[in-house]
Amino acid sequence: MILLCVGNTAPFNRLVRTLDKWARLNPQKEITAQIGAATFYPENMSYLDFFPSGQMRDAAYDRAELLVCDLSVETIMPATTRGLEVLALPRLSIFGEEIGITQVSLAAELKSDAFIRVAEDEDQLFNLLCRPRTPLKTHANKPRAMQNARNLQSRFIKSPGRTG
Repeated sequence: MILLCVGNTAPFNRLVRTLDKWARLNPQKEITAQIGAATFYPENMSYLDFFPSGQMRDAAYDRAELLVCDLSVETIMPATTRGLEVLALPRLSIFGEEIGITQVSLAAELKSDAFIRVAEDEDQLFNLLCRPRTPLKTHANKPRAMQNARNLQSRFIKSPGRTG
């Protein structure tokens, strides 16, 4: 199952629209989409605005073989700790998308990561979705996934009492 998560606060129609287009051409693939505040509603995949509970979100992550998302650390962290492959499209201000500095910083930081592939635009995202994927949920990959999670947390999430 492919899981699309866009977060809860700002719409990310560009990402939802791209995955919906891909879903139309790949009807055999199960896709669950959490579309948040999107104003574009998918026609080719099941969706919900928000996960009603953390348990439902966790269950979706556990079932997924691929997470498609923006570059929100809060969205990527649960995937990374599970050794789940991530395909991300950063939000861009030129499209009026609400972004923080972390979206841009994280995109540059993760370009060479084995678990997290960052698409530069919708066409590249679409093409990356079409490529065969190698399962990443292996014992050998688990230590790297945990290290990725720790790196993300230390760089982009402020701890209580930490400034800067």
